Amino acid sequence: MEVGPRDGLQNEPVVVPTDVKIELIDRLAKSGLKSIEVTSFVSPKWVPQMADNAQVLQRITKYPDVNYPVLVPNMKGLAGAVSVTYIYIQYLVKGFGDRGSTMVKVPRYKSEGR
Repeated sequence: MEVGPRDGLQNEPVVVPTDVKIELIDRLAKSGLKSIEVTSFVSPKWVPQMADNAQVLQRITKYPDVNYPVLVPNMKGLAGAVSVTYIYIQYLVKGFGDRGSTMVKVPRYKSEGR
């Protein structure tokens, strides 16, 4: 699975324009990749690079032979993904260390049941 549009871009120090993200994803799909993690439905307060998640998801070209998963760290993220009628969702679960806790702004011991 190619995670660059989500994992790579969320670590950029500046926000990459929406149109550039869409072009990147479309080019990756045209290159023959079969699974491209498009975005993450996280709080824009903590990950401003993903604030345009719904726009990106709605505007990419969806090829029938390509999967376009999105990452959701919690129920609020799930609601956001579902609100744009998306069905391929990867749920972030507890237990993958401090980085996961940092992404969702909740310590591992408090993330249980969220």
